[in-house]
This record gives sequence, structure tokens and C-alpha cells, in this order.
Amino acid sequence: MIRARVLLLFSLLLWPQILWAGAWPRDEGKGFLSFSIEASTETPEDSPVSLFVEYGLKNNVTLGFDGGGRQTDLTKAIAFLRWPLRSGAQSSVAAVEMGAGFVDDSLALRPALSWGRGTKVFQRSAWISVDMRGLIYDHAEGLLETDFTFGIKPNARSMIILQLQSGVPSDGEPYARLAPSFVFETKPGRHIELGATTGLINSDDLRIKVGMWLRF
Repeated sequence: MIRARVLLLFSLLLWPQILWAGAWPRDEGKGFLSFSIEASTETPEDSPVSLFVEYGLKNNVTLGFDGGGRQTDLTKAIAFLRWPLRSGAQSSVAAVEMGAGFVDDSLALRPALSWGRGTKVFQRSAWISVDMRGLIYDHAEGLLETDFTFGIKPNARSMIILQLQSGVPSDGEPYARLAPSFVFETKPGRHIELGATTGLINSDDLRIKVGMWLRF
């Protein structure tokens, strides 16, 4: 409970000062924070919260933190570094990431690979990305996650994002979820995210998501 309160306090302190970047590096000295809560339609008392922070270092290296859990307990805290692999033609980028921390009170390692590409759809700015993460914890227990994301900007102040989330846990069945969301800017550098997550394979729970994005 104490760890969860610290997580919430940290996010609130950064509020006066965002966009999850995937393979794209943060500019040096620039940061991004997102904080969200998901309400389950089946178990309203079980509402996951998450905090994600990135900060740009030198040479296109990005430092980050990925934490989450329930309202009363922090179950995941991963610090990571991301390095660019290449930045090629046609706006495509790739990056490798290494993270470490804890999951369910067990030490954890999380290597990851990301790829992304900017494009145009109906003359609107858009992007596609693929993010693969391997989570290793609790005496070789693990999880392989892959997220496929498509986003488009209808105008300069809003984004529509469609994400397919999938995972293969070492001690369970593979799952897949669909997570659409709408993000709009309220003030420069401040965004509100409204979305939902629904199960497709081995995941039936419907969750409503509300989050904030901050760029600092």
C-alpha cells in the first residue's frame, strides 16, 4: 500500500509540468509521463492503475519507468534504458530496450525490441508500431508480450489509437485484447486519454480506461 501511495504521489507532483514513444527516442532533456486507471465492468473494485515515464538522455538514449498494479498495491516496477538500432528511410525506426525491477515482489528482467514507422492516411499523419517484450521473473517464470499499434491524427490536437495486445505466459494460455482509445489535448503538453480494453482470446473482461499524458 505504501508503494502504491508513493507511485500516485509521484505522478501528481509531475502534473504541473505526452505521447508514448515506442521505438522513437525522446529528445535530450525532454520527458513524457502517462498515468491511467482502468475500471472493470465485472469487478469494479479491481481497477488497475499504471504509471509510465520516459526521459531523453544523450545520444538518443531514453531512460524510463513502467509501473502498475491495483489501487492498493504496486505489483510491477520496471526501470529501463532504450537505445536506437537504426533510423532508416521512409520514417522507420527501431530500438532495443533492457529493463529491470520487480513483478509481484520477485526480481524481474525485461528485454524488448520495438519498430515503428510514420506514414500518411487520407493526408493525415499516422504511424504503425510493433513492440515485443519478454518478462522474466520468479525463478524463470515469464511472459512474452507483443503489441501492434496503429495511430492517426485527425487534427493537430487529437489522436485515435487502435492497439492489439497479445501475450504468451509461461504458466497459462495465450491471450489477445483489443484496446482502442481517443486522446485529445487540453493545454499545450497536456492530454486526456479515453479508451477501452476488451478481450478477444482467453480474456473476456471489458475495462474502461481514463488517463492523462504530460510532456515536460
